[in-house]
Amino acid sequence: MLNILIKNGRIFDPSTGRDEIGDIAIDGERIVSAAGATEAAQVIDASGCYVFPGLIDFHTHLFEGGSTICASPAVLPPMGVTSAVDAGSAGVAEFEIFCRDIIRNAKPRIKAFVNCYTGGLPDYTVVEDFSQPFNVDRLRKMKARHPEEMIGLKMRLSYNQNLTKDLDPLRRAVAAADEIGDLAVCVHVTNPSGTMEEIVNILRPGDILCHVYHGQGDTILTPDGRVKEGILAAREKGVIYDLANGRKNYAHRVAEGAIAQGFFPDVVSTDLTCDKAFYHFRVRSLPFVMSKMLGFGMDFTDLIRAVTETPAKLMHMEGQIGTLREGAFGDVTIMTLEDVRTIHEDFFEEKRVFDKLFVPQMTIIGGTVYYGAPTFDLPGMDDTRPR
Repeated sequence: MLNILIKNGRIFDPSTGRDEIGDIAIDGERIVSAAGATEAAQVIDASGCYVFPGLIDFHTHLFEGGSTICASPAVLPPMGVTSAVDAGSAGVAEFEIFCRDIIRNAKPRIKAFVNCYTGGLPDYTVVEDFSQPFNVDRLRKMKARHPEEMIGLKMRLSYNQNLTKDLDPLRRAVAAADEIGDLAVCVHVTNPSGTMEEIVNILRPGDILCHVYHGQGDTILTPDGRVKEGILAAREKGVIYDLANGRKNYAHRVAEGAIAQGFFPDVVSTDLTCDKAFYHFRVRSLPFVMSKMLGFGMDFTDLIRAVTETPAKLMHMEGQIGTLREGAFGDVTIMTLEDVRTIHEDFFEEKRVFDKLFVPQMTIIGGTVYYGAPTFDLPGMDDTRPR
């Protein structure tokens, strides 16, 4: 017998182009054909809900216990998130512990960028010294030990957070990734130590520029508000632009200026830390950030792709997560899109108000339910069943 049968939901999956009222079946840990299925250990009525591939938050900080800023992976399922990427919380000095104690014990699937700074990101006050050469040998050994978990190198390139004030550390990070092989580079750019066009010119296809709509120092916009030609050219060559909202790393004026020209992010993520989860008015959760992008006019299909199919590819798990195709992991997020007034404030205390909110109703990871909203019609709750 199937362990889960989701019925009557609006199945929306950009990876397959599926948009229809229908059923999803999960046998064991995998999605299987729902044709003719009527029974399962859990039958879930998703009427009035969207049924998405499990959401992926591509920019988080989850090294709980190893950093004062990091959230627990346990907060992710109530947000509808089934997979996540840690964006450089641990350097090579701590990555072994991060893998052993956090990644391998978490219910959501987690991959990670290793911070180029050996000490990682222990708190917000750290000053990262990239004046010395990276220990490429240690990074190579770490990649050999953890080829699945370690997907890239993380470089924080903020003028006030590095002892170096130029782009040489980024060039060395890219060179190290080339030398080791099979590693992307993700670069943090708020108040960057160079122009945004210079930075993306250094990046390779598949590398990630996060905090694309930041508003401190040089941004992706020209003084007269146009998206810079070098930014557009880098997208054409394959550089990935990640929202990575955060607290200090997002400005409405930059987002609106870029969006007015049709420049939306390739990936929508939160930059989640322990102080931003649920209650913070600038991030709260991935669905909250998604609601903001929808309010700004991001195409619905592109938005869902930016939290499913695209990050799955960047995690080297295309076809396994971020999709509802048969054979994929049984990672499913059931959500409603509700008429709710929401206020979104940026770092500069500018506010925007929107009237739609994604609300998680159920989160399933590998065929197991890890979150159900109190108001959702959970299986086994009708009065005819034995208590």
